[in-house]
Amino acid sequence: MRAKLTVALSAAALLLAAPSAASAHYYMGKAEARSNARDFAIDRYGVIDPGIYCRPQGAKQPDPRYDYHRWVCGWYEEGCGGAVLIYGSHSPTRYYYRVLSGQRCE
Repeated sequence: MRAKLTVALSAAALLLAAPSAASAHYYMGKAEARSNARDFAIDRYGVIDPGIYCRPQGAKQPDPRYDYHRWVCGWYEEGCGGAVLIYGSHSPTRYYYRVLSGQRCE
């Protein structure tokens, strides 16, 4: 009985110590930030295939060893473009955004 209790307590401790899947998207890599920015530009402005560039907020270049919470991303397509701040969420299927520069065309 004592061995079963020890195993159960050890398993519970491991579950509590392991990061949950939902918190995995609070920080995101460059590829996920680009994907979210692409989805934003397509959904918000109806562009077809925007070019996307992203950098961590407050940095010129991302360090590939790290994931970041906030990304400044720009998008462009056929003379039009804009910028958006993408930041992570605790929900694995969500991200938040703030428009930095709405669609502008030349």
